[in-house]
Amino acid sequence: MEKAKEEGIKWLLGFHGTLLLSTIIPDKFLNEDTFNLTLELVKKGGFDGVIGWDMPVYIDAPKMTNIINLISATSFTIRLVKERITTIPLLKGSDPRKMETHSRWLKRIGFKQVALHATEYIVL
Repeated sequence: MEKAKEEGIKWLLGFHGTLLLSTIIPDKFLNEDTFNLTLELVKKGGFDGVIGWDMPVYIDAPKMTNIINLISATSFTIRLVKERITTIPLLKGSDPRKMETHSRWLKRIGFKQVALHATEYIVL
């Protein structure tokens, strides 16, 4: 990570096309500290944008936990945009209704593109 921030991710990888950073990481790291590290890496590392913010939503998790995580994912995504980072949000939801709700939120905020984590296809 330090090398990417110092030298730039594109130079480090030898890749000079569009490069987006995904925030899909283990659930235990999806917190404020990791968000701040991600923000620093994107800004200093020369990424073209971000896909995310990811938060866990599981079909067998309590409904309130999933709703809180959808709100959190949306809030972190808004913060990325406020930092002037090109952001493609992750459409999340533990069932089709929640995915529809999250989709409406993202549209209302102004997003015209979304990314979909492969595991979310299962609920469709």
